[in-house]
Amino acid sequence: MLRLVLLSGLLTFNLGLRSKPYQLDVVLDASIPVTATAQVFYSLDGLSYYPENSQIMAHKVVDGRMAIVFRLRSARPVKTIRLDPLNEVGALTWSGLTLHGNAGTWTRRGAELQGLLHHLDQLKIVSSDDTGLRLEATGIDSKLLIDVPDGLMRLSWGQRALPWLKSLGVSLLLAGLLELLIWLLRPGHRFRRAVDAGLGRVAKAVSDPSVLTVPASAIGVYAVLLLLASVWVGGKLHQSSIGLWDGMYPPEHVERTVSLGSPKPIRSDEWGTLTPWILNQAQTGMKNDNANIGAPGSPMLAGAPVLSPVMVAQPKYWGFVLLDIERGFSWYWAYKSFGLVAAFFTLLLLLTRGDTVVSLAGALGMFGASYVQWWYSSVPSEVISGFVMAVVGSVYLLQARGAKGMAVGAVLAALSVPNLLLQLYPPFLLQMGYLAAFLLLGLLGNKAALENFRFRQPQRWVIMGLSVLIVALLVGSWYLQVRDAAQVMMNTAYPGKRVNLGGDYPWYAIFYGVFESWKIDDSVIPFPPVNPSEASTFWILFPLVAVMVPWQRWRQPTLRVVALLMAYCLLLLAWTCLPLPHVLKSLLSSLGWSLVPASRTQIGFAVASALMMAMLVSATARGELKLVKVPGAVLAVGLALVVAVYGKYLATHDPVFFSNGRIALGASVVGLLVYAVHRGLRWMYLVLMVLVALPTMYVNPVQNGLGPYLNKRSFQLAKQFGGETQDKWAVFGNLRLAQGYRSLGLRVINGTYYSPRANLLEQLDPDGQYKEVWNRYAHVELVSGEPGLEPRFDLKYADHYRIFLDVCGPHIRAAGVTHVAYTYAPSARETACMEPLIVNDFSGESLYRLRALN
Repeated sequence: MLRLVLLSGLLTFNLGLRSKPYQLDVVLDASIPVTATAQVFYSLDGLSYYPENSQIMAHKVVDGRMAIVFRLRSARPVKTIRLDPLNEVGALTWSGLTLHGNAGTWTRRGAELQGLLHHLDQLKIVSSDDTGLRLEATGIDSKLLIDVPDGLMRLSWGQRALPWLKSLGVSLLLAGLLELLIWLLRPGHRFRRAVDAGLGRVAKAVSDPSVLTVPASAIGVYAVLLLLASVWVGGKLHQSSIGLWDGMYPPEHVERTVSLGSPKPIRSDEWGTLTPWILNQAQTGMKNDNANIGAPGSPMLAGAPVLSPVMVAQPKYWGFVLLDIERGFSWYWAYKSFGLVAAFFTLLLLLTRGDTVVSLAGALGMFGASYVQWWYSSVPSEVISGFVMAVVGSVYLLQARGAKGMAVGAVLAALSVPNLLLQLYPPFLLQMGYLAAFLLLGLLGNKAALENFRFRQPQRWVIMGLSVLIVALLVGSWYLQVRDAAQVMMNTAYPGKRVNLGGDYPWYAIFYGVFESWKIDDSVIPFPPVNPSEASTFWILFPLVAVMVPWQRWRQPTLRVVALLMAYCLLLLAWTCLPLPHVLKSLLSSLGWSLVPASRTQIGFAVASALMMAMLVSATARGELKLVKVPGAVLAVGLALVVAVYGKYLATHDPVFFSNGRIALGASVVGLLVYAVHRGLRWMYLVLMVLVALPTMYVNPVQNGLGPYLNKRSFQLAKQFGGETQDKWAVFGNLRLAQGYRSLGLRVINGTYYSPRANLLEQLDPDGQYKEVWNRYAHVELVSGEPGLEPRFDLKYADHYRIFLDVCGPHIRAAGVTHVAYTYAPSARETACMEPLIVNDFSGESLYRLRALN
């Protein structure tokens, strides 16, 4: 009973702490240029404004008038809102402001608004009267502050208690289920005996003594992961931030069966770009030529699902082939989580000789790393899984004595190469490739490995040949499908070709993950003005390994792999932050390191550190390794003090984030980790790894289904009126709507393009006058141009440009456009050549069809 109470209490505290019961809707009765976007940042202390605490505008008709709405949800009352009314130079007419809070509504109109505004930046008031304010933005980053009235967000006792009561209910259910499982698995229970017997049989069948004798407990871990993954996919769960679309086009009340955490606006590359691409691919046949993504070959290069032989090496997209679109999307997210844990667990089993507890600890620690979670919608998870597949597969292929083990290794090794190419991010792939080489040299560079390789050598050579053939066929297929798109991307103005020379990263910024991972409140981040994702990192602990291992023992066979991993870390350290001689820097550049920015080397450091720490604690627990002859408690306290001194040094760079409490927490946990490793305390190591991973488990939301997204009335109207194969849309105004249309499989000429679609752009710019503008990865915005004028391109940011296009001119028809959507009320001139479909819909959109030419 005590265990049940403690567990449910801990879960209740964690879930309740992350609830966001405070609500504030900001409604602006304002008129801004149709090409502009407004944004609101909110502050909980009246001082700090972070990218995570922001909302992009959504249009909505309120009392018959078009308004701009921001829906803010927070864990604490909002003290101040910062309004960024325009992201371009221009004029703004502002008639009224309404704030809807928990405790009521507050409204000001006309000249009353002037007294509310303070700290205007790149913004000046031109005039003020009873009808409102006229303001002028003098720059592209205009802003002003408005204080939220006291008490507007006050919660009643019931409102305060409700999130905690919900958390308590969920916690009691989870704790009760766990308690039941523990009771069933107690020693001597017939259920436990049956489970042990079944797991033992499976473990014996999959073991190969020359590589790994798999313990029955490890099979139990795999079984639990498989069960959880099945429940995840069956329940259509995912961790996408597409829930942000609930507040766009128009804001809609959405009820989900499962909704834990909150979508992250900073995930715009996912919910605004990658997810619409993936869903568009899944609904248009998964071809490698998709005009909604870019030049032919772009879908595969961008990492979207493509139905081709290469997909056999892309497990995360198998769900779109085997299941419906919602469960396929869930499978995609399940691969990122359960796939990573299972893969890293397997590699650690191999390195720790079947130590299930330590392997599970390392796998959970890697999955819960701050960097992995904050970049979860990117490729770190898949790259780590692919790296593991390559190493484990190679070891089985070269060391297994049974044909079954060789075959499994051959398949894993063969699929790992195209799998990694499908996660084409060279900074990660290069350093992980070197890490795999160092690791395999440590595992296979000994006499015993050579003897294993010679066993059944003819059979092994045949299987190796088949593996190489599979690699050649899949890589060849991949290359033929992406080479043209890759050439296009390399010759773009942005991102183009990038060369890095290393040595420019400050040493002190490599190891601060021991403090950063505790940022439960993501409104506070280290080293601003970066965002929470860029500020995230790993626990990089390889210096602790150097301190704990006596110098005279580095040549022990037990430490062969650890020594090579340490050498890898020193190489990475040299490239990252040392001013190397020009000759040495040129040599490393020629070996591929020019592809690796110094600021992106955390992943190599982290994986090597995690492997070394796990190997040390496991070897010490087995009695095969004696670390430095210093009492464990003394060593732990000493290294904790070193970490604390390092934290105080970081505080000189950022005293707000690196507070005494945060420093004490990080130093204490590092000290406990050192003690666990030095004494070989497996279970303590597992508990500490879970503790390190827990805070980041709240970074990504957990929701179910795509219905609230795909069934948005705004998107469905467009599909109803222009969803045929021959139909093509142009969206004028906010380009996010174009991405929303793409998510339903519609064809749209603007939105976000991975690479420039030359055949389309040459219709609009036949002379190539604006090629430097459009030849890039970009968000493409359409602006209604003057009648009779040629299209004009205007670069707004490095990855964003606008096309000024005569809606009724010949160029838009030459681009194949049949339908037009406006996110604002168009003028009569803009609709003179069109048939109205939906005009001034409650969502604020107007849909038209271009009239056929006589």
